Amino acid sequence: MSAIEYLHALGIGHGDVCVENIFLTYDHHHHSTSDEREGRRICVKLGDLGRPYASPEILSPVEHQHQHEDKEKELDPRAADIWAAGIVYLVMRMGRILWRNAVEDEDGRYAEYLRGRRSCEGYEGIEGLGSTQCHNVIYAMLDPGPRRRIRAGEVTRSEWLFGYLNHI
Repeated sequence: MSAIEYLHALGIGHGDVCVENIFLTYDHHHHSTSDEREGRRICVKLGDLGRPYASPEILSPVEHQHQHEDKEKELDPRAADIWAAGIVYLVMRMGRILWRNAVEDEDGRYAEYLRGRRSCEGYEGIEGLGSTQCHNVIYAMLDPGPRRRIRAGEVTRSEWLFGYLNHI
């Protein structure tokens, strides 16, 4: 998320965040409390291998545009990056992609996610992840409306992520 936040602060959207485009490496120039024995810290780098975890507005842009918008008809790739980062998190936690296509009429599992979002019980895949703070951030990252979707800086400053990083 910090790499995405950095790009977004520069006004850049990656446009293709997915598990296959995240590389872990060691930074040999800095000491870190996480691996002091070796004098290294793990670094995350974003690449671009061409396989998108496409957000709903990318797959069905007509449904997400308002008639009164003229200049804002272009999609903000930063919102799509946040969606993709949410999918990446779910893949890492659950070991699988929960749906293949974020279009309600084309993917029954995505339609099930949308129904779960609207219900009191929530979506089972996200509800099983742990804390309420975690659920809230993931739901905000995977909001089908790109304008309502949480921003990268809000994710990195969330109580859930901030608390998680302080316990590592």
